[in-house]
Amino acid sequence: MMKFWAALGALIGATIAVAAHAPATWVAGVLATVPGTRVQLVDARGTLWQGDARLVVGEGARSPDARALPGRVTWSLGWSDGAPQLALRVECCMLVAQHVRWVPGWGVSSASLSDGSSQWPAAVLSALGAPWNTVQVEGALRVQTRGVSVEWSDGRARLAGQIVVDGLGMASRLSTLRPVGSYRLTLAGGSGLSPPTVNLQTLEGPLRLEGRGEWKETGWGFSGEASAEPASESALGNLLNMLGRRQGNKSLLSLG
Repeated sequence: MMKFWAALGALIGATIAVAAHAPATWVAGVLATVPGTRVQLVDARGTLWQGDARLVVGEGARSPDARALPGRVTWSLGWSDGAPQLALRVECCMLVAQHVRWVPGWGVSSASLSDGSSQWPAAVLSALGAPWNTVQVEGALRVQTRGVSVEWSDGRARLAGQIVVDGLGMASRLSTLRPVGSYRLTLAGGSGLSPPTVNLQTLEGPLRLEGRGEWKETGWGFSGEASAEPASESALGNLLNMLGRRQGNKSLLSLG
């Protein structure tokens, strides 16, 4: 019996030691196996608990549409009020780290994201495939998070809080007009039985984008329209054709 407990203690100690010194390449390897992921970690350094890597967006690091962000992404995994918490910072796009805290539980679990602001090059959208790799957008994406959390219960996920994405000074290779405008996409969590919603609006510019959608059991449903100011219709014609189904001087936007 003493030998059993000694062996068990040695096994537990070895497991803890391996976990404590697990290399950062493990993180990159696990991320690469996630189905449908378009985020890759390259040249990972450090450990599972604290490390850094280059961030590449695309189907694979060698994909022709892949985009490598300048600088590195750094992370540290620890605990906050008895729950695991991940601190994440992308050097090119975030002044301070944002924190993701996960609270596991029986039947109910939740994850929350700290409030924050970041700014990303809009060109990374081209790495997401069609239609972004055709539109080839340029500009800046400013992302703000406020009270964002997700709760899983009874096989359902409930989103709370708000994510605001501002597309600033947006341009496209399909139009000689630069920029075509600035836009705001707002994702808001539902309350009670109400589903999460998404709202698209134009902040400024000759290309007007408006629309609204909500989460359904089958996925996102969205409808809206794109139009051009009269003086810019000719310069924006190709872009309007790509954005949706043309109906006169407008393009109808739809999803789901």
